[in-house]
Amino acid sequence: MTSRHCPVKKLFNTISEIPPGQISQSQCRQQIGRLLELLDDICNGRGKTDHMAIMIDMAGLLVKDGVDKVCADLGRVVSATLEKHRNIFFSHIEAHYCPTGECVTLSAAPCQLACPASVDVPSYVALVGTGRYKEALKVLREDLPLPGALSRICVHPCEKACRRETIDESIAICQLKRVAFDRAYEEGMPPPKAAFHRFKEKIAIIGSGPAGLSTGYFLAKKGYRPTIFESMPEPGGMLRWWIPAFRLPRDILKLEIDYIKAIGVDIHTGITFGRDITLESIKKQNFQAIFIGVGAHRPMTLAIPGEKDFSGVQDCLTFLFKARQGTAKVGKRVMVIGGGNAAVDCARTALRLGVDEVHLVYRRTKREMPAHAKEVQELEEEGTILDFLLSPIRVHGENGKVTGLECIRNGLSKPDATGRRRPLPLKGTEHIS
Repeated sequence: MTSRHCPVKKLFNTISEIPPGQISQSQCRQQIGRLLELLDDICNGRGKTDHMAIMIDMAGLLVKDGVDKVCADLGRVVSATLEKHRNIFFSHIEAHYCPTGECVTLSAAPCQLACPASVDVPSYVALVGTGRYKEALKVLREDLPLPGALSRICVHPCEKACRRETIDESIAICQLKRVAFDRAYEEGMPPPKAAFHRFKEKIAIIGSGPAGLSTGYFLAKKGYRPTIFESMPEPGGMLRWWIPAFRLPRDILKLEIDYIKAIGVDIHTGITFGRDITLESIKKQNFQAIFIGVGAHRPMTLAIPGEKDFSGVQDCLTFLFKARQGTAKVGKRVMVIGGGNAAVDCARTALRLGVDEVHLVYRRTKREMPAHAKEVQELEEEGTILDFLLSPIRVHGENGKVTGLECIRNGLSKPDATGRRRPLPLKGTEHIS
């Protein structure tokens, strides 16, 4: 998420707004004029590395030599801004890129600014449009370690920022990412070349989920040869064990991981951190750095009576994991509680297990569901029954088995500061489903 205001431009505006009459020293006025020139260069892509050193020196002189309080205060502001936002200043100077999008000359397209990975959307979309799929995939892999996987599971905030939406509708940016990946491999991708191994330092990565794989990928591209340790028998983390195969096919994930291995990432599976290896044992193997990406597999619970008393009640992550392993057990009628993408995945997975009926219970309306609209549409098309404005309050059961779910009907409050409406339970509407 980018900031709405660029600190470079803000500093330029702050200095520009100082009334000349407040500064009595001609030397101070000259220094301020020079600061404005340097900042203008940085805002418009003309900045050089030594601009930073010059501004730091000038800020120090303003504090030290300034007779005017305005000059001394300004020197402190400049020093603090340069120190706090050093990375953004160097982004302007070295990459000719304003991360906030406020410096128009150095701004990416709105879709690229909206992308958490800052993928060069205009370039790969244009390449796909001309049928140059392999080149488009190359552009994607500059910023994405897992373009094939992401093209199937991304919530694509880029499309909400697409300028085309002001004319008719946004470009299908995410789908075009998938087209680039799939068509490139259909045409036959040559085996990837291992990245040049420039650095001797050993780096250990704990966990082979998206974070671990991404860390390994970018380190390999920089010239390291990192080693990933994974506790499960196969790499992939949440991508492999929790995202259903109908959303992310295993052969696609294998292509992605094989590519990461080929460029220089070693992956060792079946090794659990804290049992098979420890921090001390890793250090003894002369690893100079360690990245820990073990995931956050702790499920949420409802905290309602009966939830832990009967078999047949499972949290989302446990259910998806068992379904992936082929050990999930469900009855003929399934109720899924929640309105997010994970709940939708559970409902669609249950349908594929051959149940007679699947209900999705959500405490707000369809409009408020946080799940992606396309996922909800597919959920309905596949036959899930959506029950809205219901909150579960108790799990009922007999002889250790679930017999029903007691719910209460809700009304909705007016939108709060975030724009969402809060469920308001309606007394006397309790019932068992």
